[in-house]
Amino acid sequence: MNYRLFLIKIYRNFFTPAKGFKKWEKHLNKTQWLSLTELNELQEAKLKKLLLYSIKNVAIFSDIVGKMDLNWSAKEILDKFPITDKSFYRKANEKCLSKNAPTYEYHKSSTSGSTGESFYFYLDVNRQGWGEAAKYRTDTFAETMPHHSRASLWGASFDNYGNKGIKIKIRNFLTPFIFLSSYDLSIESIMRYVAILKKEKPRMLVSYPTPLIELADYCKKNNIHFPFLRSIICSSEQLFDFQRKIIEDTFVVPVFNRYGSREFGSIAQECNCHNGLHVNIERMYVEILNDKNEPCKEGEIGQLVITDLDNKVMPLIRYRIGDLAAWSNMKKCACGRGLPLLEKVEGRAFDVIRTPNGQVISGTFWTLLIRYVSHEIKSFQVVQNEIEKINIKIEMIKGRELSKEKMDILLSKIKEKDNELKVNVQFCEKIELTRSGKRRFVVSSIK
Repeated sequence: MNYRLFLIKIYRNFFTPAKGFKKWEKHLNKTQWLSLTELNELQEAKLKKLLLYSIKNVAIFSDIVGKMDLNWSAKEILDKFPITDKSFYRKANEKCLSKNAPTYEYHKSSTSGSTGESFYFYLDVNRQGWGEAAKYRTDTFAETMPHHSRASLWGASFDNYGNKGIKIKIRNFLTPFIFLSSYDLSIESIMRYVAILKKEKPRMLVSYPTPLIELADYCKKNNIHFPFLRSIICSSEQLFDFQRKIIEDTFVVPVFNRYGSREFGSIAQECNCHNGLHVNIERMYVEILNDKNEPCKEGEIGQLVITDLDNKVMPLIRYRIGDLAAWSNMKKCACGRGLPLLEKVEGRAFDVIRTPNGQVISGTFWTLLIRYVSHEIKSFQVVQNEIEKINIKIEMIKGRELSKEKMDILLSKIKEKDNELKVNVQFCEKIELTRSGKRRFVVSSIK
């Protein structure tokens, strides 16, 4: 092991995942133990520097110079910036790029487009280094160190680096990484993945909750165990409590909830205290805003608005990511980290049902309701295309049926929210996943 660790040290000195990674990793591993006050001071300095840079160099933000004073705090300057989103940057086109972009080394990336049109954006290499460092830090929250092997049951084929290039081959030798595609997940592919996992024996498994539930179901039915696993990270989908229980009971390891996105990388993650999700505030400035774009109180659900502090090619500022979350009222986690906590992330803003009387019903209501009504329901999906009506697709466990009594309970609980809401229930043999293998419990076209 000492020989291996020596090789890993050489690898991490000369074959780092991204430019600046080693420097930023060392920095983040130190700053996480600072007090929240000290962390806020670091964040304030980075935010003000980023905002002033953007006003000077990014055309779409240049008019803000006449609305502010250089003596203002970073937050006062930030408030003069518009709330942005994907459509804002699409319309801005080249105006959202820094005039200094040609002097930077950068690459093009995109969101998956699984819930709509893909969004293309640019990341400079310094931002990549920060992003990789933040991801490795949150891996340690799940007690996984850089030299430990990992497996990823994931959907994005461009995340599979394969065996291209000497750098990747060296990395895969020293820090084994196994990519298992969740695209078109079938019994045959699950059987193949089980064999691969048993052979490679990864310490950590990273996946969406949906394919993990499929894998857990197969392993439970066939009495399959992975004693080499030490932790599981769930990301990219909302992790519900019933899913966490199924996964932990099956694999007998702790599950860590990670919240991230293609645009920002790792945003927040649980530590082993599971008191909420620690936000990587050295990397980004996070706001949670209500419908009037005012800051939400602790515990109040609102829309996540994020500013990337490290991307100088295409600064994403006050970017409404489309997800809902709430700040925790816990001042400091028992783990000792000063990083602030999100109490919860409740899923995408458009993954809610809106009723004729003006209520907004989040995904959590539907998952709790379905589990309350019957554990014989394998899966479900609530679809809304009209404000007055919803369609509930239900996939039952094979050989089971939903009794009239339970159906009446289901309908009555929904009617308690809004008696004018029309409900249609449709039983399906199988509810299709997205192309990347995700489960959308709520699908709404209501803006």
